[in-house]
Amino acid sequence: MIVRISGEGQFSIDDAATAELNRLDSELEAAVDRNDEAAFTRPCTACSSRFAPGARRCLPTPWNRLT
Repeated sequence: MIVRISGEGQFSIDDAATAELNRLDSELEAAVDRNDEAAFTRPCTACSSRFAPGARRCLPTPWNRLT
């Protein structure tokens, strides 16, 4: 699966991590819906610390370039 982590870039992660990533994404979405910055910080940090270090960074292409 390819994921984009805000401020970090795009990464290819193992499909086995999908359930945890979806849980964190749901927490992030709920925090945004509530405009709750404190609740946003924990899952956002968890995404960066959990997935970015062990994931393979995707090289930018014309279709996935971060702008």
